[in-house]
Amino acid sequence: MHRKIKGKIKQVTIKYHPSGKWFVSICVEQDIEVKQKQIQKTQNTKQVGIDLGLYNFVYDSDGNHINHPKFLDNSLEKLRKEQRILSKKKKGSKNRIKQRIKVVRVHEKIVNQRDDFLHKLSRYYIDKYGFIAYENLNIKGMTRNHYLAKSIMDASWSRFIQMLGYKAERAGVQVVKVEPRGTTQICSNCGMQIHKELWNRIHKCSCGLEIDRDYNSAINILKIGQELPESTPLETEPLPTGQVQSMNQEANKL
Repeated sequence: MHRKIKGKIKQVTIKYHPSGKWFVSICVEQDIEVKQKQIQKTQNTKQVGIDLGLYNFVYDSDGNHINHPKFLDNSLEKLRKEQRILSKKKKGSKNRIKQRIKVVRVHEKIVNQRDDFLHKLSRYYIDKYGFIAYENLNIKGMTRNHYLAKSIMDASWSRFIQMLGYKAERAGVQVVKVEPRGTTQICSNCGMQIHKELWNRIHKCSCGLEIDRDYNSAINILKIGQELPESTPLETEPLPTGQVQSMNQEANKL
């Protein structure tokens, strides 16, 4: 147990991971008073718009960007190697069971790396900004593209948004989602419509603005978010089916 339990225990869940590890998750009920006036006094007034992508995982309206970590791609060679060894083991043998655990642990490491990255990134934005706007992507529909599905699922945008949501609620940070249509094509400086294909990474406009297309999109996202009603909250939504089923569970079927 890595910390003391505070509050009334409501539920205890014991989970066995295919890698051979056991975990106990304890849900507690706590009364947390959040005074709105106190939040308004201490809340950071800095605002930011966030564009989520595959080349840059995040590009914000302040010009900061973080490349896609691609944890799955980086471990793909090792994963395939372990899976090939597994396929050669006799079904029902002890050696196959041992090898299956090795495969599962590769999956587990990928999931842990991804979660660690998303936790740190979401915490960074919650600590630094008092208002965060992001685009409401149709992630489930985007994963139907077989060429991009693997990269989209590896990015785990829904998981990142979910983390932003519950951390923002406790910190008193306002998080809003905006309609993504037009955020990439509209010039953030003059408002002119500039058509760009997916491979066009630079936004060039006759007004003289020339910036990264994701940077341009992030600025537009912030502008749209600022125009939304102040009471617009972040709605917590269930993760797409593909992201709910962890890679550990998939490996357990081997």
